[in-house]
Amino acid sequence: MPAAPTDSQRPTVATATDCAGEHDWTDWTYDHDACSELRWCQRCDAFRWQPMLVELPAGEQS
Repeated sequence: MPAAPTDSQRPTVATATDCAGEHDWTDWTYDHDACSELRWCQRCDAFRWQPMLVELPAGEQS
């Protein structure tokens, strides 16, 4: 498994053409921030952003 990229080496968000939209995520993750995870996709053979769903409590919609 390659090392996680630095901020200057961030990959772009995966597009629909990558893996036909079906990524083969590994269990290995690189937490970048509270809203997304940088994960390794074995099909892409590259890091891809996997958005995380964040639910806000009622009345705290931004």
